[in-house]
Amino acid sequence: MVSEGLPPAKLAHRVGVTAQHINNILGGRTQPRLDLCYEILDQLGVPPEKLSFYFPPNGMRVEATERPTASRIIRVGARVY
Repeated sequence: MVSEGLPPAKLAHRVGVTAQHINNILGGRTQPRLDLCYEILDQLGVPPEKLSFYFPPNGMRVEATERPTASRIIRVGARVY
């Protein structure tokens, strides 16, 4: 959900994984499957072409040339993307 925020447990339920798995993804402790990445983006209202921005290769975000505007900030738990 864009700008309102979405608790990890609710996101996890919507995409069919545990809240712990979502927390591990957010914490950089695990890399999600590609299909799960797309499902998470869909649940958050993010277009699929933004995949590499929100799920960078090897978990390493490179310097972004595009910054989300205030209306496109995505909150998952306490983290803001």
